[in-house]
Amino acid sequence: MKAKKSYLLGELKISPIILLIITSIFVIINLTLLWKSGDEAQLGLSTLFCIAIGSMIWDKRKTLVLESNLLPCILGGILLVFVLSQSTIVTSTKHADVQRISPFFVGIGCSLIASGFAGIKQFRTELILLFFLGIPSFIFVSLIDNNIIQISPFTAATSAFLLSYIGFLYFWMEFIFIYLLEVWK
Repeated sequence: MKAKKSYLLGELKISPIILLIITSIFVIINLTLLWKSGDEAQLGLSTLFCIAIGSMIWDKRKTLVLESNLLPCILGGILLVFVLSQSTIVTSTKHADVQRISPFFVGIGCSLIASGFAGIKQFRTELILLFFLGIPSFIFVSLIDNNIIQISPFTAATSAFLLSYIGFLYFWMEFIFIYLLEVWK
């Protein structure tokens, strides 16, 4: 008697063209929303990272195994729908920070659809790049905006150190720096 394969564990093959179209649509949506929000620095970084990741995947295209199961495809589809729903509510700069982290979740969703849980390790370096594209800046910006981290004293101390290193004298009193004179006149 033959063992029947479970429908949830049956193998699925998704066309690479479909994956390219899905990924391209999400990249275009993300770049457009970053452009509309006025975040030029993140727009430039996202463009650079997308080109680099696309080049890395293009180099590995002949060795990629694009076979997935139904469960990872459903989970990846839910992730993509969640990112799409979050991108429709971006109307102010407060919600524009969501666009910093959406490429990472799109990358996870597309890699789950492409290769499933077992094959997600094929996209390890690309996912690491997508992580460092948005997650750290999202965390640090939210910490600084909510006054959890005070960056002003650190900036003032660093500036004072650099000025004293090149020859300027200063007076420091309770985080207030006063310029006194220039030594090397």
